[in-house]
Amino acid sequence: MDDQGRADLALGITNRERLTILRALLQVGELTRRDCSELRPPVNFGMAHYHLRGLVDLGTVEPLGRLRVNGGRPQDHWAFGGENAELVAGLLDLWGGSREVVNSQREGSMAKLKDRDIELIGKALSHPIRLALIRDFGDGRIQSPVVWAKGRELTLSHANYHFGCLRECRVLKVVRTQKKRGATEHFYALKGRLSTDALEALEVLDGSAELVPTA
Repeated sequence: MDDQGRADLALGITNRERLTILRALLQVGELTRRDCSELRPPVNFGMAHYHLRGLVDLGTVEPLGRLRVNGGRPQDHWAFGGENAELVAGLLDLWGGSREVVNSQREGSMAKLKDRDIELIGKALSHPIRLALIRDFGDGRIQSPVVWAKGRELTLSHANYHFGCLRECRVLKVVRTQKKRGATEHFYALKGRLSTDALEALEVLDGSAELVPTA
């Protein structure tokens, strides 16, 4: 999977209704669209089909076809599965607090996250440039958009946009400023409230994380 695929997957599974469907599929095995309307929170019939088809495209849900249950009318059934299912299961366990990343370098394993925080992490990881940014800052580096843009051959406005997005997602934080030619240059570090969470989620997407059950 390339970074565009990782970004698409991160964005696609951080929608609250999709999270509800995925969690239910992991728990009960398979669902129909009608089942989705009985989840908490409920997903209406029309939106359930939209989300299920989207999750199929992301490689996390598989259609089982039309099945008859207890003599009733045949209904489309869906199951958790696909080429990215194991990857997503790891993320859901990580966000749910049942597994953690083995890492001796960073303090504080990921606790159970609220859906609002998961959405922010998804937004942070939903663009290849932001994936590159988080990786570059993962070793404790401090950089300004000016310097980082030059190294990536990006325009400053483009870099500023992605730095700002990660700041809004509480992943990057301004750690110092410097006056330069009448302007103020901002220097960032991976120190936001969700910085460790985003970095660990990216490691799962990259396949470099070792996940173990939480103690």
